[in-house]
Amino acid sequence: MDLMRCLLVSASTLSLLTIIYYLAIRQKTSIRIRRISLLFILIISVLLPFIKVESNVDFSFTFDTLFGTQITEQYSLTEDDLAHEIVPTVSLIGAKDSILSATASPEKIATPSSSNQPKIYWLLVLYGLGLCIVSGRFLIQLFYFFCAVFSHHNIRKDGHCFVLLHQPNYAATFLHYILISRNIWESKDKTLIVQHECIHANLKHSIDRFLTEIVCLFQWFNPFIYWFRKNLIEVHEYQVDQVLIDQGVDAIQYQQLIAKYASLSNQFAFSNHFSHSLTLNRIKMIAQNKSFQKHTAFRLFLLLPVIGLLFSFFSFQAPKTATNLPTGDGVTAPPIPEQVDFAGELLPMDNFDAKERFDRELIANCFRHSSTLLFLKKANRYFPIIEPILAQQGVPDDIKYLAVAESALSNATSPAGAKGFWQFMPQSAKERGLEVNAEVDERYHLEKATVAACQYLKEAYQQLGSWTLAAAAYNMGSLGLRKQLKKQGGTSYFDLDLNAETARYILRIMAIKTIMQAPETYGFQLSQKDLYPPMPRFKAITEKGNIPDLAAYAQKHHISYRMLKLYNPWLLDATLSNTQKRTYTIKIPIK
Repeated sequence: MDLMRCLLVSASTLSLLTIIYYLAIRQKTSIRIRRISLLFILIISVLLPFIKVESNVDFSFTFDTLFGTQITEQYSLTEDDLAHEIVPTVSLIGAKDSILSATASPEKIATPSSSNQPKIYWLLVLYGLGLCIVSGRFLIQLFYFFCAVFSHHNIRKDGHCFVLLHQPNYAATFLHYILISRNIWESKDKTLIVQHECIHANLKHSIDRFLTEIVCLFQWFNPFIYWFRKNLIEVHEYQVDQVLIDQGVDAIQYQQLIAKYASLSNQFAFSNHFSHSLTLNRIKMIAQNKSFQKHTAFRLFLLLPVIGLLFSFFSFQAPKTATNLPTGDGVTAPPIPEQVDFAGELLPMDNFDAKERFDRELIANCFRHSSTLLFLKKANRYFPIIEPILAQQGVPDDIKYLAVAESALSNATSPAGAKGFWQFMPQSAKERGLEVNAEVDERYHLEKATVAACQYLKEAYQQLGSWTLAAAAYNMGSLGLRKQLKKQGGTSYFDLDLNAETARYILRIMAIKTIMQAPETYGFQLSQKDLYPPMPRFKAITEKGNIPDLAAYAQKHHISYRMLKLYNPWLLDATLSNTQKRTYTIKIPIK
């Protein structure tokens, strides 16, 4: 639907603006202004489909309203499917009467626009077929052009490359290449024709033509693009004629030359050649000198209000939310990638049980909008801290998604007492060298806790030989997992029958990775400005003694007590006794 929308918007814009050009600009302005107008139209028709402005203003007549009215419906998935996941409001397209409110399972929700899908499919097939034909023709012409350049004698002069062809009565320009017949090159007409083609090259006309031909490929179905191209060709020829007359070329002689070579054909659509079947018009213009009169350029601004109307009609839309699903056609299942892996270990797609467990986690995280949005935002702040440590410790980069599954990138506390990004229990943290007491809890120290997690996972990997098993051991303990491996005789995580939490754990991590690597695919529309920026710069202060009053310490460094705790969440109390004379590094934000 996005492709069709872009094509329709681009074609409509070019068509309407070309009509305005023909009626209000073509006969009333100078050649230079005409060329600027046509290039402006071309650029606007290409860019407008990609400009989308979110607005809360109710525009009752826009492009999207022609295809249906947007309504919302609340629903919830079943308890068995999503483990009590409540799904927020989503968008349905195509309803015409009123806003519905209902509770239903996904398979019961209708998709009103689904009946249009076959029509859209065949339209796309037809468009693709036409695009292939015109593109093939264009590429063949381009191929023959460069064959002509490299297979014929070249003469380089004054920054141009003259290619002498055996074909009689031919002259054309593309970039700095000027293709010209030998019979013309050796005739008395050479000077004027070469001068004509050199002006084409100097004015960069071939760039205009090439861009127009590219748009022609994509808008092959639009008759106005060919009318636009004809107007552009006309402007190019008039502009060159004007330059030659201004340089003192005899008008009568030049008119006779145009008439003499009026039968020239152009085998390359993207090049400028000596005659484009505009012979009579050009002779009249030169004789009357009418086209070369410079009228007011203000008529160019007549395009602006039309562009403004087109902009408001095509570009304004309702603000995007994460509740808009990828297809926009009601409630649909999130797409399962053909290949999913964790730390290079693939999810076995031929194992229906593993695939369906992954699908469950994918659905759960796609429709748990608030928490998924939050960890997508937080990743921009915390992944740059975690990733270098993982690399230094020699563990796969995918381990960062384990922290997302454990704590959603927050200093969370579990009911069992696990804390921090990596959810260490007190005893496990102490075994890994983290300090845990009433005043200091380094489970909240992101850098130190990440190193401790890496150590645990590396040890588990050495014992188990698999990163999926190592991550599972992180969830249920290495001893417990080894017992299950021995009991069940398994070697792969996906073949083990484990407790409910660990059985979902790796699949949840894989689902989180899938969503975070392509959030737009799963309906999460976030721009860079939506993401949480890195913490502002800080300086590190080494403290070896005690700090009796952290509030006074914060004031001493010209920051608030809260800011001190935000940068150093491992400081639990209002004091730091440091009875064991440890060395601490405290972060102080720099204003």
